[in-house]
Amino acid sequence: MPRYDGSGSNGSSNDSLYVAPDGLARDGQYIHAPADRIDDLVEWYEAGRTPLGTPWGEGDDFARQMNNVMQPLEENLMLYLRAVAHGLRQASDGTVATARNYGTTEEQNIDAVGRLGSSAPSGGGRWG
Repeated sequence: MPRYDGSGSNGSSNDSLYVAPDGLARDGQYIHAPADRIDDLVEWYEAGRTPLGTPWGEGDDFARQMNNVMQPLEENLMLYLRAVAHGLRQASDGTVATARNYGTTEEQNIDAVGRLGSSAPSGGGRWG
């Protein structure tokens, strides 16, 4: 893992952070697309699966054994897919919120530096 310690040890760093809030917000919204696709696939599966009833039959030992295994697997798969879709939506919303926060922070920093004007002391800082 590269180190970012300000001494140039990572070779390619210029020791700065750049975030494009507009691009981050725009691209963050696209994370909803795979969540929507998962929802569509679950709906498609359930619409096709429901009319089949119990594909392995009913009433005999084989059917009971299959039902004991397959029904929980199917339910857990649907639960998992819905959880993934939910997680993707949360990631998308969090990415957009992060972009908004970066933008707000940048605006506040620009305002704060602008208020310093000529009242900023000379010298000091890291090298002065």
